[in-house]
Order: sequence, then C-alpha cells, then structure tokens
Amino acid sequence: MREMRILAETGTKVGRSPEASLGDCPYSELLFRGVNVVLTSGSTGVVSSYDQLRNVREIRMIEEFRQHGQRPSAAHLLDSITIGAAKALQMADRIGSLEPGQQADIITINMDQPHLYGWQDDPVGRIVDAANGSEVQS
Repeated sequence: MREMRILAETGTKVGRSPEASLGDCPYSELLFRGVNVVLTSGSTGVVSSYDQLRNVREIRMIEEFRQHGQRPSAAHLLDSITIGAAKALQMADRIGSLEPGQQADIITINMDQPHLYGWQDDPVGRIVDAANGSEVQS
C-alpha cells in the first residue's frame, strides 16, 4: 500500500489506540514495513481505562483476528510501549530501556496472581496476555 510505504520512508511514527480505533489500523502491516507504531491511550472519558497492559492485550487480540491467527509477539508489543514510545518522542537516548546512563521509571508487577501463575514459561508473554494495570506495584 502506497501510504504505508510513505510512512516508512519518511520515518513517520504512528500512534495506535485500541479504544479509539477498533480494528481499522493495520498494525502488523505497518510493523512489517518498518513503521514505528506506538500503542497509546488515545481516548478520554468512560471508554478509556488508561491501562497500557490492557491496551497491549487488546491490540494482540485484534491483530490475531485481523491476521487469521497470527499475532505480534509479546516482546514486540512490550517494546511498543517502552522503547518504541521513546523513539517516537525522539528520547530513546534517555528513556525507554534499562541501560547504563538512561533515566528509568521502573515498575514491578505482582506475578503471584491466579491468572498470571505459571501457564506459560515466558513472563513477558504472561504480562502481555493477562496482566492488568492493577497488578503494577510501584
């Protein structure tokens, strides 16, 4: 698609909010073409939970439906709300990853929850597929 190619060639960053645009953003196709797609909480009022973990899970489910069973990896989705967001803000040299010299807001997630306990060996997958903002402890 011509528009996606232009987005990739110009380094345009795209914000994707599952609450604001259910299913009409070609997230996986944009990623495939090299576009930095950042997950956002773009809605206001009662339709928004402002829960980025929930947003990540919703995007993963939407893409699984759109792509007939294929879905973005948990690691890629986590990147879209951390380092990908920092890149979109042109701040990746200061925030978005845990590296020496970077500023960091670190959270911990209480994984000792029935819905997060041991159903897959990949903790990032468990976070993306089941965690909620309410499990964030700090």
